[in-house]
Amino acid sequence: MKIYIAGSFTAERERKSLEHMIAIVREKYPTAELYIPMEHKVEGDYQKEDGTWYLSNPAWAQCVFFMDIEGIQDCDEIIAMYTGHFGTTGTSWEIGYAYGLGIPVTLYIPEWAKEENASLMVLNSAYAYLDEDGNKQEVNKNWLEQFNQK
Repeated sequence: MKIYIAGSFTAERERKSLEHMIAIVREKYPTAELYIPMEHKVEGDYQKEDGTWYLSNPAWAQCVFFMDIEGIQDCDEIIAMYTGHFGTTGTSWEIGYAYGLGIPVTLYIPEWAKEENASLMVLNSAYAYLDEDGNKQEVNKNWLEQFNQK
């Protein structure tokens, strides 16, 4: 089984929550092959000896984009940390792209993010969610009603 891990890791609180989610997924799916974007590097002769890049930022970003596209297309499931409207548009895009491809979407929403306004599009694209213990639960009306969907 191949699982694509989606989630923002730019802010410290998000990074810690994403690392927690990844640890849960590794525990619950010990034999799964995980694609974790924050652990991937653009490969090739793109860095100079001093660590600076030969690539411009737009060229580097395009490499990352296509690596992640391939990761999503090659996975059996996407597990995404969603933090509401204040999360990154990249994570929402990954969720929507996977849903459009027919890849099952499982959401993980940290406790601190449950008070945020949430996208009805993202919440309703999930077939399952991970609870705080990492157990997969089916999305149902009761779970959806706890969120302020906009």
